[in-house]
Amino acid sequence: MANIEVFKDGTIVDYDSRTITYSNQQHVRDSAALAGKPLSTGLKYDDDKPRTDLLDPQALEGLARVLSFGATKYAAHNWRGGISYSRLIGAALRHIFAILKGEDIDPESGLPHVDHLGCCWMFLSNMMKTRPDLDDRWKG
Repeated sequence: MANIEVFKDGTIVDYDSRTITYSNQQHVRDSAALAGKPLSTGLKYDDDKPRTDLLDPQALEGLARVLSFGATKYAAHNWRGGISYSRLIGAALRHIFAILKGEDIDPESGLPHVDHLGCCWMFLSNMMKTRPDLDDRWKG
């Protein structure tokens, strides 16, 4: 007897051949994760979502340390009030230049320049998506 499960939405899971047929997307994918799983194995439709499992925990912890330093120096979430693009680009470049000169640790915070650079990138990414009014880049 075939080891197949059919769901209400028309999705067919064939545990023997390790395939899932998504009727709503009309394609078949090999799914090694389903091999040998019981029929009660659940499905999760998240193929179109960002792969957050690919994020590096050490990099994110470094980013959090810099954000903690900034929360003490300024205020928690201070950056959400808005910072001009040019200020963020300038700060990012200063951290890059320090790294290029061989300085790995920011003397004021005692934290890696690369982690400060991560904050600059995060802030600029947010501002570019949410605050076009702060775009003060030179447009020649």
